[in-house]
Amino acid sequence: MKISAFSTLKNEVAWVGYSTMSILPYVDEVVWWDGGSTDGTLELLEKLQKTEPEGWKIKVRRDVIFDRTPKGLTEDYDRIFNELLASLEGDWAIFWHADCVLDNGNPREAVERFDGIPEALCLNVRTEAFCTDESKLMEIHDWPIVFRRSNGLRHKGGYGSPEEDFYWDVGGREVRAGNPLITFDSGLRVHHYRNLKPYGTRLERLAKCLQATHTDWSWDFCLERARKHPWVDEAQLKPVPHAGKRPRVFELYSF
Repeated sequence: MKISAFSTLKNEVAWVGYSTMSILPYVDEVVWWDGGSTDGTLELLEKLQKTEPEGWKIKVRRDVIFDRTPKGLTEDYDRIFNELLASLEGDWAIFWHADCVLDNGNPREAVERFDGIPEALCLNVRTEAFCTDESKLMEIHDWPIVFRRSNGLRHKGGYGSPEEDFYWDVGGREVRAGNPLITFDSGLRVHHYRNLKPYGTRLERLAKCLQATHTDWSWDFCLERARKHPWVDEAQLKPVPHAGKRPRVFELYSF
């Protein structure tokens, strides 16, 4: 049984090293499709490929560019993710964001527990999402990101729409990741640092999500709506002090 970790990424130099090295020992490949990074992300991944004992498991495709118009964010985004899925070697795939770091648990042991259960197509990961800085939590949630590559697994819904997700065919109908009939608890814990990104980056990403969902909205109106969202408007946040330690990978590496 093989396991792949995968995602697209762009300009994630702050976290991609820790993200990669936290998951690398437990999977057979870490596959990154890069959308045109200019901040040193590619150079860091190339260094890890050359210097780490298991660096050969890190696979990078460069210049994965897609149409960023509202239509492109729907059609091209799905196309690229499904091409990425088709390229993987694993029997299981972990949708591993470049700003996620494994905190606790062994992904291989988690997958092996459910590999013999046919109805287990998806596994939840307990995720701590941080905002503004690493001492504050925005939320803790179960995130279905570990997938069995069977039953027509595919991505659909485009970028940022309510329907965006991974789906399978089960019993003649389409079933979405997180559905309780196919989703089980992996026991893994992850730290997600998405909302530690600069204000401008968070604002633009959320505005693009809104425009992809509401194609009749102007870009200026999407920006106005995004500015009022808690992920962007830090004045609305009520973060909870976090008493836990950083994942161990931060003790082992300094990028």
